[in-house]
Amino acid sequence: MIPARRFLWTAMLGLGAVVALLCYAPPTFGQNGIPSKEDEYLIKAAFLYGFGQNVTWPDSSFDSPKAPFVIGILGSDPFGGALQEIARKKTIQGRKIVIRQFARIENYQGPCHILFISDAVRPEEQHAALRQLSQVGLLTVGESPDFIAEGGIVDLYLEGDSVRFELNVEAANRAKLRMDAQLQKLSKPAADRRTGERASPATLPSAAAGVTFGKMS
Repeated sequence: MIPARRFLWTAMLGLGAVVALLCYAPPTFGQNGIPSKEDEYLIKAAFLYGFGQNVTWPDSSFDSPKAPFVIGILGSDPFGGALQEIARKKTIQGRKIVIRQFARIENYQGPCHILFISDAVRPEEQHAALRQLSQVGLLTVGESPDFIAEGGIVDLYLEGDSVRFELNVEAANRAKLRMDAQLQKLSKPAADRRTGERASPATLPSAAAGVTFGKMS
């Protein structure tokens, strides 16, 4: 078992390292297996970094070979400095990481490569953001139950004592984003989540499908 902050840095080694880690040494968070908000967003920050490393953006998304990789946050920043810590110490696909925050959708300015929309954003503003920003080269990441249905690309959510994610591959294709095959394997299909059914072991690897808070069953 490992602490949340060390898991954050191990996650930065790459998706393969995360999968191996989850199989043998799940991180510990909070008390009685219940994650604190700080722990939850440490892991979500690591996921954002991992998505950056395992999604391919079209060349047109960058102004030049030295252009930075921009992670945006719409609304309040729930990450407690974790994303800024990543940006100081790491790169994504060889590019410097820049973190930008937009108080409201009206304040949004590109270029932006990943945009995180927290569940603190009002539903109507999330709807407007996803409608206005469904553009080539932007990976939208959210954490609300209707995020995928409204056209978002990645939804991060808690299931029991785990952080899991759901991919909208059709929306990713429309944005000209190519998802790594391993990343797609780790996603819990949207249909399973809508119906409340659990994916079968053949489609949802039990140890690698999410970040586990507390002990593995």
